[in-house]
Amino acid sequence: MAHCFFSGNSFYLQSSYRPALAIPTIRQSMSIFQAPTRFSRCFLAFATAFVLQACGGSDSGTNSPPSSTGKIALLAGDVGGLGNLDGPRDSATFYAINSLAVDPVGNLMVAESGNHALRKISPEGLVSTVAGGDMVSAYADGQGSAAKFLNPQFVAADQGGNWYVSDNGDYIRKVTPAGVVSTLANVAADVGCPATCLKYKPLAVDPAGTVYFIANNKLRKLGANGQAVTVVDAISSKGIGTPAFTILYLPSSLVADTKGNIFIADRNEPVIRKVTPSGEMSVVAGGSMSASPGVDGLGSSASFSVLQAITRDASDNLYVREANGAIRKITPEGSVSTVRQSQEQWNSGWGYTFVGFARDAAGNYFVSAMGSSANAPVLGNPAILKIDPQGVQSVYAGAQGQVGDADGAGNVARFSDPRSPSIDPGGNVLVLDSIWDANTHMANHMVESRYLRRIAPSGHTTTIARISNYEDGMAGAAVDRQGNTYVGGRQRIRIVAADGSVKSFVEADRSQPDGFKVLALDSEGSVYAAAGLIEPAPNTPIYWPVRPYGAIYKISANKTITLLAGKAGTQGHVNGMGEFARFSSIGGGTVDSVGNVYVADTANHVIRKITPAGVVSTLAGQPGVGGYGDGALAQAKFWMPVDVKADDQGNLYVADRNNSVVRKITANGTVSTVVGTPGKYGFVAGALPGVIPPPEGLAVVGSVLYITTRNGVLRVDL
Repeated sequence: MAHCFFSGNSFYLQSSYRPALAIPTIRQSMSIFQAPTRFSRCFLAFATAFVLQACGGSDSGTNSPPSSTGKIALLAGDVGGLGNLDGPRDSATFYAINSLAVDPVGNLMVAESGNHALRKISPEGLVSTVAGGDMVSAYADGQGSAAKFLNPQFVAADQGGNWYVSDNGDYIRKVTPAGVVSTLANVAADVGCPATCLKYKPLAVDPAGTVYFIANNKLRKLGANGQAVTVVDAISSKGIGTPAFTILYLPSSLVADTKGNIFIADRNEPVIRKVTPSGEMSVVAGGSMSASPGVDGLGSSASFSVLQAITRDASDNLYVREANGAIRKITPEGSVSTVRQSQEQWNSGWGYTFVGFARDAAGNYFVSAMGSSANAPVLGNPAILKIDPQGVQSVYAGAQGQVGDADGAGNVARFSDPRSPSIDPGGNVLVLDSIWDANTHMANHMVESRYLRRIAPSGHTTTIARISNYEDGMAGAAVDRQGNTYVGGRQRIRIVAADGSVKSFVEADRSQPDGFKVLALDSEGSVYAAAGLIEPAPNTPIYWPVRPYGAIYKISANKTITLLAGKAGTQGHVNGMGEFARFSSIGGGTVDSVGNVYVADTANHVIRKITPAGVVSTLAGQPGVGGYGDGALAQAKFWMPVDVKADDQGNLYVADRNNSVVRKITANGTVSTVVGTPGKYGFVAGALPGVIPPPEGLAVVGSVLYITTRNGVLRVDL
């Protein structure tokens, strides 16, 4: 999955197979017309923002569930999806699955770049982490969690149950059944090719235990001394003037048969190549032209679509997975047949990414996948599919975490990216949601609509308002005592009444900063909003990206707009007075009874305080130092905090996104973790602290805390 963040005045996208050091991204808020939230199934989120706690609300209602102290539960939606939870396969969570393989006893091994881990799914369906797994990219040999991976890409097994991992294109590493990780070779130097070459190394292991891999379009193998030896130099002068199909272009997957032959699936040349132990290369199936769907036949009369991955069975029949989802079989004689037709609703990669593909002895196929249409069973979330010999497809492992826009009761409802929770006087939770329509998304130039949705104490969800034009949306929300919701937008703040009707609260002129994101309302009816600068993206005038929310404005009840602190469109960490202060990507905020404003300064990893006079100070955390640590204010560490809310006792609650926890800052200056387990991502209901997905927004009333996550809303009885 891809990550987006701001640095300076620039927007960056980081691909899933070069993951960041954490599961989430800084999902920067964008106030008006939204840039794509689903781009090549990467969920680029310029989300709406983070919100105010209710002013004087209470959790009431005839259908309110009973409160049980110290419990966490799903209020609405489906919060499966990204994570690193082990356990039963239907509740385990995964992140950025790169490749799959089956060992001699039927375990399915999973290489994950997002979790930086090698994980195992037993035949009984139990998911466990064999090595690595703390979601931090690092390099270290050792056993179990003491071992560290940079980016485990490809995995293969030998006949003794050992595993071999291509790690970030730099190292070939061995993992024993006991989880002991050692480095066989540093092959980083084999990447010495132009920038057009990709830094990844598909690998395979032959029956003798020899490791083969691809580097710079050469087939290489590891000798007994750990030195790499070239088996086929496909870019040497020998290739000049020869037919194209005799040259390796972009080999995406390897497999070894029982005789020690290596078979190569080439992504850019739709053929299956065979390399004998003596180094002779030939084409066993496919021609120089691709076709979708592919054509069955013998040898060169057959054709393939884009080849992604290859595996084999005990009889040395080969099986390839194509980019369109089709599975093709190639006999040792080169006869090609179609095992499974293309399944366009599933896609397992973007660009030159990897695809997990494996086959067990019973003839079941396993494919890593991410749903890319509304009818996909795990839309937008990583999962492993099983296709049985009869062609029946099911989700083999992975919590579903479905997204959508369906209203209804509890887990029947579907959300896409709920943010900015607030509580109205009736105890309803109001959220802004980014609804994604898989059928019209691309046609609408990746415009996403913004919905205001109401969740009753019973968990029933109703959509009450929608703003979906090209040049606006909803960003940040706060609810007043009458149940009106104030939402930000491009050069305006609107008021949405309880019945869904919309009217303007304030319209800023062109001299004012663009892109308001509502943070909070005070008792006098003043609105506090973060502001950024909006400008067309280069060569794409339909997009209006927000440069970082770097300023905080106070808009009085009489609609006077006053700068409180910071400067729109700038980044930094500077304490001080008013316009001289600097923030980096302001997340959510709240205001206390005497007018102090508190904001999550996301990219600085801190919580900031702004007095009514505009004096800015750092309340908690270490500026520029992301991490995890409870304790005194100055010693505590946060990792991309995205929201902060206050209770009626003067305590602050922080959505610490990349740590996947909620932290509490007491009035006496102590930081503690109240919800979630650091380093664990997923959802475990029941007694606190539990496990939660990365929190996106908070609301608190009395002893009840509401947490928005990517696919749903949680209720925590503190």
